[in-house]
Amino acid sequence: MDIKTHYRKVAGGIVGKDEPRISGVVSLIPDSNLHILDLGCYDGKLSSLYKKTSNYVVGADIHADVLKHAKSNINETYVIDLDECWEDLKDNSFDIVVMSAVLEHVFDYRNIFAEVRRVLRPKGFFIHATPNAASLKSRLQLLNGDVPDWFKNFEHIRQWTPMYLRNMLKPYNFEEVCLKGCYVRNSKVSSIHAKIFPNLAPIFIQKFKLSD
Repeated sequence: MDIKTHYRKVAGGIVGKDEPRISGVVSLIPDSNLHILDLGCYDGKLSSLYKKTSNYVVGADIHADVLKHAKSNINETYVIDLDECWEDLKDNSFDIVVMSAVLEHVFDYRNIFAEVRRVLRPKGFFIHATPNAASLKSRLQLLNGDVPDWFKNFEHIRQWTPMYLRNMLKPYNFEEVCLKGCYVRNSKVSSIHAKIFPNLAPIFIQKFKLSD
């Protein structure tokens, strides 16, 4: 299976703007005339939420046919293989780079981190959301001798925790400024738990600042 076929199998999914992961990412994006890059944007429906009233949103995805639909939702699109050089994107051209539910699917995260750093402007921000390999449920499943649910999903090829990702980004001069935890669905109990113990939530969202 080639990379494009792999990503075709995992792309899309039915999500709504009120899903905690989506609203959590959107809440970290100011409405301040910013230039934003959404990696793995698919059809751009979720990317359009990042526009708010003044932001300019660029979407990148490996599938050219899907990006045809994205053009009606966001300002600009590029066909990009995240595992290769993003030669169509200029250095220091974005205020924020977003990866929501993408990082767990990629093969070469080192290339992605290097390219994110390259295309970000000085003191720009990198925001991501991904399943937490060290969530409370995952820990209990491992103690019971089972494989965590996030890894039973065939397309999840990378496991991440807040600490692990924080450490992997340090060599690229990224500093964490925000950590949020969330569940797939909101409830009063899950919201309180995720707020108090973000490191134990099923999904975590981090915002990093590119240091000098």
